[in-house]
Amino acid sequence: MPPLTQHDVFQTIQDKAKRKKDEGTILTKADITEHLKELYNSYLRGRLYFYAQDQDGLPICRVPTYLAGNKTYCSVARENVFGVEDWQSQPGPTDFIGNVWPPKVIEDLIGNVDETEYAVMKCYVCKEVGKVFCTCGYKSWRDYWPDYWLTCLLLRRAGARGYGIFAREAIQGSTIVGEYTGRIKPVKPNEEDGEDAYCVPISIGRRKIKQKSQPTAILSALHTGSISRFINHSCNSNARLQEFQCGLERRVIYVVTTRDINIDEELTIDYGPEWLVGDCLCGSIGCKNPPKSPKLLDTPVNDLSEDQATDEDEEDSYSDAWDTGYRSSDLEYEEDSEYEENSDCEKHRKRKGKTH
Repeated sequence: MPPLTQHDVFQTIQDKAKRKKDEGTILTKADITEHLKELYNSYLRGRLYFYAQDQDGLPICRVPTYLAGNKTYCSVARENVFGVEDWQSQPGPTDFIGNVWPPKVIEDLIGNVDETEYAVMKCYVCKEVGKVFCTCGYKSWRDYWPDYWLTCLLLRRAGARGYGIFAREAIQGSTIVGEYTGRIKPVKPNEEDGEDAYCVPISIGRRKIKQKSQPTAILSALHTGSISRFINHSCNSNARLQEFQCGLERRVIYVVTTRDINIDEELTIDYGPEWLVGDCLCGSIGCKNPPKSPKLLDTPVNDLSEDQATDEDEEDSYSDAWDTGYRSSDLEYEEDSEYEENSDCEKHRKRKGKTH
């Protein structure tokens, strides 16, 4: 019997929840968390997509992204995706410090980071402080954060802003709540069709202390990425995107809380001044550019029932889950994750009709 698809698991969860309701009982929080881990199991057949959740965390529908009048579904990426074809004809930046150009694997761009870079001092996995004792690397982080996401975060409707990330558990300030992942691509100004709507810059090449500028690439989470792609803007944000090194193996963009966050509170970042060219829908106290009509803040962009219907009508791709552009020098990861899905990342989202 072939492995189940994500949609098969979703239907099973829905059936279990209905039976519990008919019996006059409910699924416990721990039960729901285990079901979520089943829903996002990397060994399911086909691509993995994001599912919106209810107040308790139960998945209710696949999440679409509406961009310039088109609807797409973003696949799940546990780490950044690299496509060698994106870089073959790209001239090397004059300030790039590295041994290989054009890059052949993702490590040629964001691997082999320098010890002078800003690193997380306390390991999120083993809790050791300092590189002398900690032997955890990027693989440890990649295996750790999905459990944190499914236990501590919710992906829910957020009114006129589409979907957003909410705290399922209380979260302390200065907590790394996830990585912003995407397909790593060259910076191309004036990208058409909203391709830059989910882009975040990331430094590439080795960094030297006296280097005046650092070349960058973009992490595009339009088609594949982590749950962090759904983080909304707020003029009074409670999180930020920050570039770190993970061990001495990989440069990453983390989402870090800037204060304590309560249960059911939405996690937000500041998209920057470019976002405020139109009405801001954050609804926060001190919003820098609120809409003229307050009713807009509570008006969903699309009817949730439409998303639920499309989830039932559209079949998952049964092809191999690897993105055709994915390359990795981590052979162990390739062998262990035959059915795994792919990735994306962000810092400022430019306003081009994007909603999710």
